[in-house]
Amino acid sequence: MRGASRFGRRFSLSLRGALRGASHFGWLFLLLACSGYPLAGQEPIEPLEGLDPVLLTEGKEVDGDPALTVTRGGFRYSFASAETCARFEAEPTRYEIQLEGFCARMGGLTRGNPDLFAVHAGRIYLFGSAGCRTRFQAAPERYLEPPRAPLAERAGATQLAAGRRLIDKAVAALGGEGRLARLTTVRIETAGTAPTVWTVRLPHSLRRETSLSIGPLIAVATPERGFAHIPGRAFETFSAAQRRALELEALRDPFLLLLSRHDPSFVAARVEDATGTEEVEVESLGQAATLALEPDTGRLLSLRYLGRNDEGEMGLVVENFSDFRTVDGLSLPFTRQATWNGAPLPQRSATVRAIELDAELAAGVFNPPATGSGS
Repeated sequence: MRGASRFGRRFSLSLRGALRGASHFGWLFLLLACSGYPLAGQEPIEPLEGLDPVLLTEGKEVDGDPALTVTRGGFRYSFASAETCARFEAEPTRYEIQLEGFCARMGGLTRGNPDLFAVHAGRIYLFGSAGCRTRFQAAPERYLEPPRAPLAERAGATQLAAGRRLIDKAVAALGGEGRLARLTTVRIETAGTAPTVWTVRLPHSLRRETSLSIGPLIAVATPERGFAHIPGRAFETFSAAQRRALELEALRDPFLLLLSRHDPSFVAARVEDATGTEEVEVESLGQAATLALEPDTGRLLSLRYLGRNDEGEMGLVVENFSDFRTVDGLSLPFTRQATWNGAPLPQRSATVRAIELDAELAAGVFNPPATGSGS
């Protein structure tokens, strides 16, 4: 396999030292680790060191012809022949880089180096570091989410109707449709292994600020743009895929998940359960999770989904909620205890310090830092 970006390796090592002890925040640890990644407004990047992706999926490393290219997802692929170019265009999702170019080990917002790749089961994956690639190649099944059909295709009409009723029940337990409909802004501050502040301006502007030893790490996504900022560096402009990844991260909060209930992508279906709770599987922006509700009240008890541990391995994450308090007419949980395949998951466990609703946000909270420019 050909070599990775030297800049990427150097920066990754220096940032690793700064973030030692905060490995749970791996998606942001590698956010800027690879200089060659398609960003919003930039020219497409030639990945795979110019190799033909179709032949690469067959185990052949053959240089592509710069005169034969196809641009897709911010990457400009080169092909060794008109035949392989035509095969790519006929089935682009089969031959293009998978997972929108994110690291196949760490996922989330962890960007992959376009020249640090591996082929598994006839698909091409990128990685944020050589170590990520090595671990993935040793056991790919640990890091890839199993494929599944959309919830709307898997559930019957009866399940879907019952699922929507359960969502309405959960909304009523929170404080009612009318109160949620009047929300304009949400600010949630948590304490934990990485204290975090989510700031949301409804319906589609998000800011996540996480406190680490090197300072605040900020990620922002709005309909117009997105960026990340690490102390001491210029802000980094997000691609569309990275903005979407931050939106998906926000939907791991059950309150923010329910706030997306009117999004066209939102689907809910009742799950048959024998544990004494009422369960509803929810899909929003294509991401699935299951909510467990208290039968009598509709109060949120837990959220479970496929997620990653510190090592990037996929497993069952269960978040249990308690210590409900009333905030401006809404009943919200202030404690979250999480497990991964039954083991404690500190990075997802947290205690809420404060929740502010409908507060006037500081000017420019969703804008890049005043100093520095996008890189």
